[in-house]
Amino acid sequence: MHNKAKQIGMDAIVYKEFGENDLQWMNPLFGAGYRRISIPPMHVFRHPFTDFAQYCAALKTRYRQQINRSVRKLKNAGIEQLVLTDAKKILELYTPEVHALYHQMVTKSDVKLEVLPIEYFRQIALQLSFEADLITLFKESRIIAFGWALRDGSTYHMTYAGLDYRFNHDFDLYFNLMYAGFDRAFRKGVATINVGQTAAAFKARIGCEFAPLYGFTKGLGPVMSRLFYYGASLLVVQKPSNPPLDVFKNRSDSGPTQPEYGEMRRLSGFAIDN
Repeated sequence: MHNKAKQIGMDAIVYKEFGENDLQWMNPLFGAGYRRISIPPMHVFRHPFTDFAQYCAALKTRYRQQINRSVRKLKNAGIEQLVLTDAKKILELYTPEVHALYHQMVTKSDVKLEVLPIEYFRQIALQLSFEADLITLFKESRIIAFGWALRDGSTYHMTYAGLDYRFNHDFDLYFNLMYAGFDRAFRKGVATINVGQTAAAFKARIGCEFAPLYGFTKGLGPVMSRLFYYGASLLVVQKPSNPPLDVFKNRSDSGPTQPEYGEMRRLSGFAIDN
């Protein structure tokens, strides 16, 4: 990796997004001049539910009402939710215009991550078709929001997304995209949902906790090697993470009424394209 980085003229090498259980495997990097840095944590959801309706029924009233308000915005506007799994269909619909929604979201994000080309996502569809989902929101046959997700064993990774911010406020697109991803993950029966590194306050409100993540970095050349070695802790802006909130009802609490549960089941349903 060191020789490859020098060959193409890179200033540094970075290995990133390692959890605490991975750190022991990375110890040899210290002997090669790398420094460990903290990076924005991963927000993780570990509560088992069969679908989004059951999840909503388990929430305390104030959190369930917030979700109800957002979901009704989609229903009243006739916005369709669709999970695409067929690689051919994904390649047909994931156009440069749709990819531009990803760039909108990158610009708005509170945590600045790498910017990936459209070909990266097309290769996900081609090479990981059995494990990849493209979760979409359609308005008048046009994608106005999407999220890529991958299943890895018992873990569901909600990764990169895109929004048309002209409609985000009116329809709570970001929130509803997360809810659709939750429903898909619950139905797949996974044990863990990784929900990304941004929007910490919102993710605490939907029941996520955060897991620390780390990167290892090394500068190349006499100047950059010193800069990265002595200033590694300054390379990443550290944002405080919101502690987990107590969003679920106690077992002694009475559950929602049957009409309310039925309403959520209708509102949370979406189609799956296979």
